[in-house]
Amino acid sequence: DRKPKCCLFSFTSKIQVNRIVHAQLWVHLLPADEVTTVFLQIS
Repeated sequence: DRKPKCCLFSFTSKIQVNRIVHAQLWVHLLPADEVTTVFLQIS
């Protein structure tokens, strides 16, 4: 049962990190093209 919990925790942490990184990069690349923002969103 610990395996799913570990995976779930890692998945949740990854989402939180991606949200923070995406938000920061979005602010820095705000003047950039939309393609760049979309690319970061997918990544």
